[in-house]
Amino acid sequence: MPETSGSPQSRQIQHGKNAIVIGASMAGLLVGRVLADFYEQVTILERDPLDQACDLRKGVPQGRHAHVVLVGGANAIELLFPNLFEELRKRGAVVADFSTKDVFWFHHGVQKLPAKYPISMHCMTRPFLEHQVRERVLSLPNVVIRSGWVANQLLSDPKQTRISGLRAEPADKSKTASKIEADLVVDASGRGSQAPQWLEEFGYKKPQETSVGIHIGYASRFFEPPRTGQPSWKILGIYTQAPATRRYGIIQCVEDNRWLVTLSGNLRDYPPADEAGFLEFARQLDHPELYKWIREAKPLTPILTHRFPAHLWRRYEQLSRFPEGFLVAGDAICSFNPIYGQGMSVSALEAQALQNDLSRRAPGDTRSLWRSFFRTAAGIVKNPWMLGTGADFLYPQTEGTRPFGTHFLNWYTSRMYRACGSDPLIATRFYEVMNLLKGPTAIFHPGVFMRVLARSAGNSQSN
Repeated sequence: MPETSGSPQSRQIQHGKNAIVIGASMAGLLVGRVLADFYEQVTILERDPLDQACDLRKGVPQGRHAHVVLVGGANAIELLFPNLFEELRKRGAVVADFSTKDVFWFHHGVQKLPAKYPISMHCMTRPFLEHQVRERVLSLPNVVIRSGWVANQLLSDPKQTRISGLRAEPADKSKTASKIEADLVVDASGRGSQAPQWLEEFGYKKPQETSVGIHIGYASRFFEPPRTGQPSWKILGIYTQAPATRRYGIIQCVEDNRWLVTLSGNLRDYPPADEAGFLEFARQLDHPELYKWIREAKPLTPILTHRFPAHLWRRYEQLSRFPEGFLVAGDAICSFNPIYGQGMSVSALEAQALQNDLSRRAPGDTRSLWRSFFRTAAGIVKNPWMLGTGADFLYPQTEGTRPFGTHFLNWYTSRMYRACGSDPLIATRFYEVMNLLKGPTAIFHPGVFMRVLARSAGNSQSN
């Protein structure tokens, strides 16, 4: 699919003729959808070949493992693509409600209680979701995806104060490189973004990077569920009791009546890719429920692996100089530990923030767009980053500078996690914060804080 475009859409505010997005993964597709409202033509460049199948892509190695869209992220996506999740359900996506037995989550030595009200999450594979979103983007008349093209150089005005396009090379070497002019270029190419190097070439500072090394590995495969004795859950999660244990296991019911099973381990405790080792790793999880089911289920695929070294946050919001006509989004700003399912949802919230920013401006006025967008994006990243890295900092071996207050945060959150097994209000607040429906202050609210302490004291006395 070298080029594809689709059906009409109106634009109320026009900020320019051409916009380019680097990367056609979820962040790039969501940004492309937003820019289609404000630019006459949007071109999305993608290194990987794309077709109409829900295939795994080389550029998304984590796509073969369990994924979730947190509820806050799903709400943002739904605003960009109305009725998308209804269509996904019709095509096979599975809905799991945290207020029912749909979710079995064992964490910190306890099974979490159901939420006090419905909080629904959609379960599907990453390629399935990405394909449906891509179809919607391609239905826009002013969007084209050029697959098999690599952006390798930014173009600028003579004073190097504004980006004016980019140079792209085709994967097919029989074709020639081309220069594409644009009023706005957005780098959504992921963790491997070349934006810091490009900035240096134009005399700008690279962003500072904050890294938290967890060295987590994944092994996943699809199973056919057993024909008898179906479980009540639709999502099964066996998480660690940090710092004592390091291994996770997840089963998601996904499209085509399959189970997607992902095993993972922190701090280089990587799950093996052989049949016997995979099952033995599952047997050693903190709860037997996952092993009990997969030993009776029929494997459908080989075991695929992936390793992730560290959370990485490029602090673009701290820069005082930046070229006009250029932005960075998604994992190119912040790449999270995938076990917490934050990446796609943060990308969706960033796309929504970009939409809001462009909507507030007069036509053609994108001055200092980079400054306002990066500040807003940092605010979006901040809470998931604190939650994810905070959970990983429960391990003394986790690499990185621990923020002030980490010791207290670890002391409190470990007790809060355990209290989710005995107090439905605490469990509900945790689900809300985890799903980006509320900020972390909700789990530190005085009423919740006192309940956590009371539960912790009660557990200590009973022991």
